[in-house]
Amino acid sequence: MRKILEASFAAASAPYLESRKTNSRCKAFAENQGNGAIAK
Repeated sequence: MRKILEASFAAASAPYLESRKTNSRCKAFAENQGNGAIAK
């Protein structure tokens, strides 16, 4: 039972972690460009 929960949690959190990584990368890129409008 616990393995199933851990697997489903990992599957659910993976896209969230990935999107956070992508968002911070985009934000850093936008700040480097000096354009705060892109960074939300």
